[in-house]
Amino acid sequence: MLQFATDDSIRHSVAEQVELALQAGCRWIRVTGTPADEAAEKLIPLCQENDAILVLDNNIELVDRLRVHGLHLTEWTRGSVIAAREKLGPHAIIGLSCQDATQLEDLAALDVDYLVAECPDGENQVDFYARFVEALRKVHSEIHPVASGDIPVALYPSVIATGIEGIEISGAITDAPDPSAFIRLALETLQ
Repeated sequence: MLQFATDDSIRHSVAEQVELALQAGCRWIRVTGTPADEAAEKLIPLCQENDAILVLDNNIELVDRLRVHGLHLTEWTRGSVIAAREKLGPHAIIGLSCQDATQLEDLAALDVDYLVAECPDGENQVDFYARFVEALRKVHSEIHPVASGDIPVALYPSVIATGIEGIEISGAITDAPDPSAFIRLALETLQ
C-alpha cells in the first residue's frame, strides 16, 4: 500500500498534489495540516472518481461532516482516539502518527486501523522497522503499520519484509522533477 501525504509544496497546492498522486496511480490520500473546509470538499470528487481513500488530519468534526473515509491523528491520547471512534463510528478509518515506540503501550484495546512511524535520522531503517513491528505486535496485532519518511525506493522491499504493510510518501515528492514517475516507480516496487 502506498499512502500519499500532502505537504507544504513550493510549486503545488494541496489539490494539485492530490491530482498528481491520483494520476500516477496512488489510491490512498492523506491531507496533512488543517485544510479549509472548501478545499477538503473539492478533494472528495477527485478521490471518488479514482476510487481512492481520503483521510484528513486531526479534524474530527470535518471528517464527520464531509463523511470522508477517515481521520489521521498526528498527536493523540487514548481518550482522543476513543472519542474519535465514538464520533465517527466503526466504518471510519482511524490512523495515528507514532513518534516513539513507548506510545505503542497506549494502543492496547484501541480500535485503530493503521499507525504511521518514521525512522529517526541516523538509524538503519530496516532494523528500526523490524523492531517497531515486533513491538507493535506485542501490544496490538491488528493495526496495520506504515513506514514514513525519506525511504529510498530501493529499500521498499526490505522495509516491507519487516512486516510493514505500507509506505507513506510525502507531498514534497511533488516538487521533484517528475513526481508522477516517482509515484509510479514506488507503486511498481510495492507490487
